[in-house]
Amino acid sequence: CSSGGGTSNCITQINAGASSTTLEVKGNININQYGILQYQNNLAEYVIADNDINIASGGALQVRNGGNSVANTLTVYGNIINNGTFDLDSNYPTNDNYYCTLIFTGSLSKSLTSTSTPTRTRLYGITVNKGTSRDSILNVNVDPTGFQMGGGGLNLQNGTFRLTSSVTMPLSTGGFSIPSTACLSANG
Repeated sequence: CSSGGGTSNCITQINAGASSTTLEVKGNININQYGILQYQNNLAEYVIADNDINIASGGALQVRNGGNSVANTLTVYGNIINNGTFDLDSNYPTNDNYYCTLIFTGSLSKSLTSTSTPTRTRLYGITVNKGTSRDSILNVNVDPTGFQMGGGGLNLQNGTFRLTSSVTMPLSTGGFSIPSTACLSANG
C-alpha cells in the first residue's frame, strides 16, 4: 500500500472472520516499513512462526485496541528482531483487555532484540518453553526506552529466560515458580 510517496500504513488483519484460526508460517515473517500485521480481537487467533520475525523501522506487529477481550497467542520458534513496533498489549497501562501472549518454543537458543532506537516493545506475557532443560536460552535485549510489560507476567516451563536489557519487568501478579528444567538470568 502506498499513498502520496509511499507513506501510508497497510494493515493486514489476522483473520477478521467468524471463527478462530491457527495460522502457521513456515518461513520468516517480514514486516516492512509502513506494514502492519494486526490481531483483530474478534475471536482468539493463534499464530505460529516456524522461523524468525523481522519488524522493520516503521513497521508493526500489533493487537488492535478494540474488539473483544480474547486470548490471542504468538508462538515463535525463531528470533524476533524488532526495529519498529511490537505491541502485544495495546490497551496497556489502562488494562490488559486487548492482548496476545508471546510463547517461545523449540530446542534452540533464540533472542528477542531491537537493533535500532527508538523502538516500541510492549508485551502482555511471555511463556518460555524451550527444549527439556535449562540449556536453551531466550535472550531479551531490547531498547529500554520503548519497553513495557503488562500483567501477563513470565511463565517459565523449560529453558532459560535471560534479560540482558536494563528494563523493569514484572514477573507475576501472583506466585512465581521456576521449575527444575528452567532458569531465570539477569544479565543487564
